[in-house]
Amino acid sequence: AAVAIALVLSAALDLPKNILFLIATVFVYGIAALGLAFIYGHGGMLSIGHGAIVGAAAYAAIGASNAGVPLPVTAVVCLIVGGITAFAFGLPTVRLHGHYFAITTFAAAETMRVTAENLPAIGATAGLTLLAPRALGVAWLSNERNLLYVAAAIYLVAAAGSAVLKGSVFGRQLLATRENETLARAVGIPLTRTKLLASVVSGAVCGAAGLLFGLLNTYVAPDHVGASIGVTLILILIVGGTRHWLGPLTGAAVYVALPNLTAFSPLVDQILIGLALIAAVLLVPEGIVPAVSDRVYPAIRRLTFRGTGAGGRA
Repeated sequence: AAVAIALVLSAALDLPKNILFLIATVFVYGIAALGLAFIYGHGGMLSIGHGAIVGAAAYAAIGASNAGVPLPVTAVVCLIVGGITAFAFGLPTVRLHGHYFAITTFAAAETMRVTAENLPAIGATAGLTLLAPRALGVAWLSNERNLLYVAAAIYLVAAAGSAVLKGSVFGRQLLATRENETLARAVGIPLTRTKLLASVVSGAVCGAAGLLFGLLNTYVAPDHVGASIGVTLILILIVGGTRHWLGPLTGAAVYVALPNLTAFSPLVDQILIGLALIAAVLLVPEGIVPAVSDRVYPAIRRLTFRGTGAGGRA
């Protein structure tokens, strides 16, 4: 899978701008979905507000860039904004479970949207547009090809970091809270602190996605801090899966690329996405990537052992 990503990136040298933009968009949504997958797939917290975290970081990215802030500082600001926003979302919701948690994060995201619509400092309903890039590094990252490379690197680093965290003591504590909170509390796991820390880590990843989202689209509006993008991220995870590091990227490719590869109207595209989602839920309820990996890996192991056995007899 990593080799396939490398081949796509090498081929990107000769691709037209519209294709580069499409692939970069897939990676940006993949990064955001990867951040959500950490607390949803591993922690059992279904947040509809993570799209708003991406939007808040995009506002920060465009606002800082327009103010002439260098790109490295802007990137740090976006990570901090993502983490703080996730902490603010998690603080009142961390004790909730199931659909109560999801509904509360939905309400928080919609509150952010309404607030953004009434704040003239960030453009109100008009939103913010990236001006001619003059801050250090912003013009370089505003190039679709460069942004694609950076997005791919961030995705791979975030996926590796997520794997390390899942295998750590903290990751095992988070998994224990998902499986049985009563038992986790009984053995001394700090539930509130564990969930809040997971939310902050997840929010920082979404903050990185927000940085790329803002510079790639050069525009951010109040709708981007509403619940719509959060719902999109959940659909991406349903299609791609949360157990494998390629799941968010695969789901993003299906969701983002499908409407752009057809010549139908937007209404027909939405119908096709809906049908794809229904098919994914019915045929591969854990997502495309886990379903494929659960079948491919055992087959490879059987072939490997069979070849080893044949060699030994020979």
